[in-house]
Amino acid sequence: LKKVFSKAKAGRNEQIPESLSENDDEEARKGWFKAMKSIAKFIAKEKLKEHLGKK
Repeated sequence: LKKVFSKAKAGRNEQIPESLSENDDEEARKGWFKAMKSIAKFIAKEKLKEHLGKK
């Protein structure tokens, strides 16, 4: 009986984190996208300043 209960509990616990981890992955992906976009903007601005300064 304990084995059946632990398997049922483990089965429930396996299902819940999967759906949460999908949401977490989506949130993490959005966060990384924002960070990379900010870094790209910063680099582009610096390169533009450097390019305009040489003329």
